[in-house]
Amino acid sequence: MNAGLIGGIAGAILGITGGLIGVWFSYRAAKGERERRFVIIGSVFCLAYVSLFVALSWLLPKARPVILIPYAVILLIGINYWNRRQSRIRQEERTG
Repeated sequence: MNAGLIGGIAGAILGITGGLIGVWFSYRAAKGERERRFVIIGSVFCLAYVSLFVALSWLLPKARPVILIPYAVILLIGINYWNRRQSRIRQEERTG
């Protein structure tokens, strides 16, 4: 086994583990059922989006630089949306 393969496997394991831990803590920190449902649905969408990027990067290695920028921009926009929406849900559950 060469260093690249070991790094790829270790990186994938660390990434997946970090994602699962993040989802677990977000789910546990959710204040109500609606917020918990949002965390699960958002996590599934995020997993699908990241998986699509990884698949495209693997299938189209020459296009990787081209798809990296839109991937990063859309991911940042999605995270911003996620945080604002979760805050709104938490506020709505607190008030009514």
